[in-house]
Amino acid sequence: MTPGLRTTFLLHALVALAFGLVMYLVPVWFGTIIQWTPLDPLMTSFMGAALLAFGVSSAFGYRAAHWEDVRILVIAEAVFTVTGTVTALYYLLFAGAPLFAWVPAVLWGLFAVAWIMLYVQATHSAPQMAGAHNP
Repeated sequence: MTPGLRTTFLLHALVALAFGLVMYLVPVWFGTIIQWTPLDPLMTSFMGAALLAFGVSSAFGYRAAHWEDVRILVIAEAVFTVTGTVTALYYLLFAGAPLFAWVPAVLWGLFAVAWIMLYVQATHSAPQMAGAHNP
């Protein structure tokens, strides 16, 4: 597995676990701090749970040795970060989201670009990395 992919997994694990823990354990405090209204503690906790799941999966991705072991995870990470970016941008631009919403919009956007680039790079080099012959 490439160093870039390992680094992205590590960074994503740290960011997702940090935000996920706060959103899961103290949703009302988090929502109040970022001025999210109306605040729904249940949905904030669910989002925290999703981030925790992606953080844990990224930690496992970081430990994986081969592209085949993480391929589907990279696809899931790309889908999650692309849809998260689109959602955050929509609410920022059209629905009056609080200023803090730029934080996930930017983070998800950066991770989305990274996951997509790494996926494209890995799928183009996977046969050569595995020593397979192109028919």
